[in-house]
Amino acid sequence: MGGGVDGRGDARRRRHRLQRGDAYRRGADAVRAVDEAGPAERRELLRGVGRPADAGVGRLGREGRRLLAEAAHAAGRSDAEALHDFRVALRRLRALLGAADVGRLERRALRGLLRATNAARDAQMELAWLARAARAPLLRRARLDLRPDPPRGVFPRFRALHRDILESLGEGGRVRKAAARSAFAKLAGRLRRLRKRESSRALHRARVAAKSLRYRLELVGPVEGLPSVGLLRSLQKALGEVHDRDVLLVDLGRWRAPGALVARARAERALSLRRARLLCSRDALRKRARRAA
Repeated sequence: MGGGVDGRGDARRRRHRLQRGDAYRRGADAVRAVDEAGPAERRELLRGVGRPADAGVGRLGREGRRLLAEAAHAAGRSDAEALHDFRVALRRLRALLGAADVGRLERRALRGLLRATNAARDAQMELAWLARAARAPLLRRARLDLRPDPPRGVFPRFRALHRDILESLGEGGRVRKAAARSAFAKLAGRLRRLRKRESSRALHRARVAAKSLRYRLELVGPVEGLPSVGLLRSLQKALGEVHDRDVLLVDLGRWRAPGALVARARAERALSLRRARLLCSRDALRKRARRAA
């Protein structure tokens, strides 16, 4: 009798491995097709990746395959928004894996890729700001000093993760509302610290926590007692503008920029910080953050 049970268990495990292998191959084919296609074909393929018609593939796998394809698409582009789109897809992949509580090692690897592209993202932001400010001499100096392209190994490292991510998504996990609640508890803690000290680091960490909660809520839908996606998006935007000006002000000082330019960056930072404070005072965040304490 015991041998029969073990035999059935072995058969189930073999079946599960085969299903995971099939899911991986389908996902890898979809990602490869998007990676190798031309612009028009890519758009059509991206519309198809992750449709409910993918028989036998759960929502988790469909969404993961769609995000992998989007990241691969962005990695092959050279336009101004390519790095931004690549980073958004990676962050959403991390949120998806975290909300399903799978792929711990893959989440860590994705975080490493995001950190590796931070400097390039900041450089692109600074160069765009200086171009809008029409400061040609300073813009020329910044172009010599900053590196707006991500490190060469980032995209190959991402492609090497495809298989592991797809296998993690095939492990049978599901997106849980509890993941959104735990993300809100983290945001509540960050907001409490902000009330004590508004350091650049504390503001940035609150922004990251708001973004993480927003992505998880977009996956699971509204959760009673948690703030709306719209409120979180506004808070994330305001705190992001504060962070961008903090980064910019450091380099403006290093480049000995004209006082008027520094004053402009400081005024923009102050305006964004005031907007962030107003959003943090909204009942949806203030009262619920106290309850989460």
